[in-house]
Amino acid sequence: MSITIKEFPYTPEQLAWLDDLETTDATQGIGYLHKDDAFDCLGRACVTLGIPAEYGRAIRDGVVSYDGSVSVLSDSIQIMLQLRGDGGDFKQSEMAGDYLVDSLITLNDAVGYTFKQIAAFIRSDPTNVFTNLDAPEVSP
Repeated sequence: MSITIKEFPYTPEQLAWLDDLETTDATQGIGYLHKDDAFDCLGRACVTLGIPAEYGRAIRDGVVSYDGSVSVLSDSIQIMLQLRGDGGDFKQSEMAGDYLVDSLITLNDAVGYTFKQIAAFIRSDPTNVFTNLDAPEVSP
């Protein structure tokens, strides 16, 4: 009996973001999508998707917002990427080294994964991060 493993149906937006994480030489930061010249992994998604950076509007000390958000993704960007949550939430918590983590923000900020490590983590189990294969809700 032969088992066929179907490839995950990434969207073009997801693939562009993962490719960016794997190839960028941007400085990685924590706590914000984008502060000064540093980005977290979700901030790189905003750049990859072409979301306009917003300066000013009571943004403090070099912090840049995207679609009105500074530390997590707005609902519209989350939906565009088909992420489970605004922080890149996981369907199920995972071990990353000595840490039990539940989001991409935790991998970026607390665990200290590089952009490449975050991309590899996502690719190792995309259904834990993306909703592409979730069954549609059935109305009664």
